[in-house]
Amino acid sequence: SDILKVSEYFYMKQFDTKITINDLKELELNKINKEDIVKLFNETLDQELITKYGNLIENYGYDKWVYEYKSYDANITYIIGYYIDDYGYIRNVYLDFKVGNDKAANLISKKVLTKNQIALYNKLQEVKDYILKNQKFAIPKKYDNDKNINSLKDGIKFLNKNDGIQTSVYNDIRYVENEEEMLNQVVGPKH
Repeated sequence: SDILKVSEYFYMKQFDTKITINDLKELELNKINKEDIVKLFNETLDQELITKYGNLIENYGYDKWVYEYKSYDANITYIIGYYIDDYGYIRNVYLDFKVGNDKAANLISKKVLTKNQIALYNKLQEVKDYILKNQKFAIPKKYDNDKNINSLKDGIKFLNKNDGIQTSVYNDIRYVENEEEMLNQVVGPKH
């Protein structure tokens, strides 16, 4: 198979710097594109080496979840997902909300969301960026007076396992089982 050929070739060549397509000229493949291999290998080399544990190593280790949180304050059902790697770093976050039986992310390109729904969706993406940048489950201070984003706070607090969250909030959390699509957006598809 191509995968075995690639593995053996890389073992033989012992590449330790970036490669070009010329470096793979002796490699015979049937289905895998050599350009994809070059791109993937070089992107891997560009990754920052993890030399210390992230903020969440004590509480999580490796963890991934997708769940729904019903906020009665704003009458919104949020969809919250995250992926934390083995080193305690938040690698991805999924924030969305339900519109009927669908997700806002699915409807935004169809141009059926209201201006308020689009604004909420965009704010959720800002919250996602904030969480990833700061490596903690929190909402930016600029949303302290925003009713909709504020209503997400308990759902976000739920992610902080030692945050002393009220037990009643657990009743408003529903783990989304068999939701491969959402989990794939958070962690990527199973291999």
